[in-house]
Amino acid sequence: MLLFIVLIASCKQKDKERKITSNPNKITFEVNEGTEFLLTAFNLAVEKEMSDEYKPCETSYVKRLNDYFAEYKEHPFLKYIFDEVNSGTDFSSVGLVITNLETMELNSDIDIELIKRKIYTNDINNFRKLAADFYRVTKFNSFFKSNKEYYATSNSKIKRQVEAENLLGKIQEFYQDDRDGLEFKVFVELTNNSESQAVDFYDNYNPNIRAITLGNFCDLSSESKPQNEVLDIENYQGVFCHEISHLYTTSIFLDKYIGDVEDFRVLFDDKLTKLQIKDRVDHMIIRPLQAVLTKRIFNDLAGSNFYKKQPNSIEKNIYLLFSEYKPNGNKTFESYYKEAIKIIRNKG
Repeated sequence: MLLFIVLIASCKQKDKERKITSNPNKITFEVNEGTEFLLTAFNLAVEKEMSDEYKPCETSYVKRLNDYFAEYKEHPFLKYIFDEVNSGTDFSSVGLVITNLETMELNSDIDIELIKRKIYTNDINNFRKLAADFYRVTKFNSFFKSNKEYYATSNSKIKRQVEAENLLGKIQEFYQDDRDGLEFKVFVELTNNSESQAVDFYDNYNPNIRAITLGNFCDLSSESKPQNEVLDIENYQGVFCHEISHLYTTSIFLDKYIGDVEDFRVLFDDKLTKLQIKDRVDHMIIRPLQAVLTKRIFNDLAGSNFYKKQPNSIEKNIYLLFSEYKPNGNKTFESYYKEAIKIIRNKG
């Protein structure tokens, strides 16, 4: 009997140790120096051409930034950006693969052709030379460090909201996924009033990490409002539900059930690559899931109303399918996912 009790106690202790040493899932927020550097340079380079709806929201930070960099607006790096760089907001994400900002050394594990496409140039060496000089001349690191307290304050509210909402836990419960070690990494871009974007190549395409650049959005960029200074989850409910869903679906089920990608080509532009077709199929599932999740977690009906008003379509049918899904019900989420792939394959 004593041996039995000892064994039970031992098992409980081991279970406790597993819980303590497990790697919990998490959502992290960060203002990254690399992305902030490139976004700042981009905004300065194109500010005269940028339409008002995409200009950075009026904040105390933007005012400090404009005052600080006013004397550097003729720098060759800004002219290079204006002449060479496409207006795509993913330009700043290149900052995440810069391993040394003083030399603009790039992570050698990342496909250099990918970086060239994001910079929209074949001349990587010229980009690095001009960027390094702008970083040095402007003493950007000093400017960045001097605003660390502002960065922390701007992220503080949304961090509290995410924790209070137990957002990651609720989404994990929805997908009935018990994995740990997952991370949703949010790189906040306080002067990006355009759009948030996924950074697929982050951490060398690690499937356990979903990274995005998150903009700071406002309706009227020239109007100074207190809410411009602090991020609020209300503006990002759909973005978070969408991007976190990739962690629990794309990396697990897409390759498993999509089969021959060519079967789906008829639904899309014939010029798309297989990788692009795969991404389109992926998002035909993720978008309806986003609508279901925002309704269940935040009682946000925008996505649901959108699909309900649509005529019969593939995505509407997928939305209706996932609306029937109940965690801990008789059917697993995986079985619903398989059905969603079939709906797309059968064109609705």
